[in-house]
Amino acid sequence: MRKHKKNIRRESNVKPTTLEDVLSNKASTTSFREFLVSEFSSENLDFWLECEEYKSLKPHKLKKVANQIYVEYLAPGADKQVNLDSRTKELTWSRIATPSYATFDVAQTHIFNLMQTDSFTRYKRFCKLS
Repeated sequence: MRKHKKNIRRESNVKPTTLEDVLSNKASTTSFREFLVSEFSSENLDFWLECEEYKSLKPHKLKKVANQIYVEYLAPGADKQVNLDSRTKELTWSRIATPSYATFDVAQTHIFNLMQTDSFTRYKRFCKLS
């Protein structure tokens, strides 16, 4: 069931000036995610957040979680596939064989830039109107 945008919570004290500000505040991130869900486009934010969590894992968990992230967001036919060019996908896949904390950096940066120029722009307009 599609959420109506008028039901999305927006933190009145937090004005979405930059994507970095929104992502550094849990309440703002929640509001942004609700907006993305209403547009059926939350996979980019979910991927970005999972990449952030990945960077805080213990080293022995990197390979397992890297594979899970790849299957969920990057693999052909992934349930929550993000929009990345084939070169970035191939580079990321090559890094999964020997994962490090930087395994997803290029893909994560690409998705951040995509959110910043696309969905975040719409979110800022939505916040001004509500």
